[in-house]
Amino acid sequence: MSEGRLENHIQNFRHVHINEFVLSHDAISRLAVRSALHEGNNDIINQLLNRRYGEDLFQVEVRPQWHTYGDAFHALLEEGATLISDRNDMTINRKLDQPIPAEAKLFVLCDDATHLRIKVNYANELQ
Repeated sequence: MSEGRLENHIQNFRHVHINEFVLSHDAISRLAVRSALHEGNNDIINQLLNRRYGEDLFQVEVRPQWHTYGDAFHALLEEGATLISDRNDMTINRKLDQPIPAEAKLFVLCDDATHLRIKVNYANELQ
């Protein structure tokens, strides 16, 4: 992933195999609008952007016993993490009864210690 200041530079980044981009001017504009419209939004966004404290976004491995998003959601919640998306699909809470596809990439919100515990638990299950 790379931060780009000008959209026309994206092709140059693709040439060197960078496929995900954050356009800083677009992100800042959106953050400013959301912050103005919804008080408290700013604190949540700042927490996600700043790794010094609080929750962060992590990818977790899909476990074999999780057949539906609901299975994953509830198991992760018991471990202290909140399942928020499969790749860029943030509608997981409305799809709890749907099967997890083979290509799923699940993302959770939790702190570093919880993420580490989830990884260790998964590794122990594989043994």
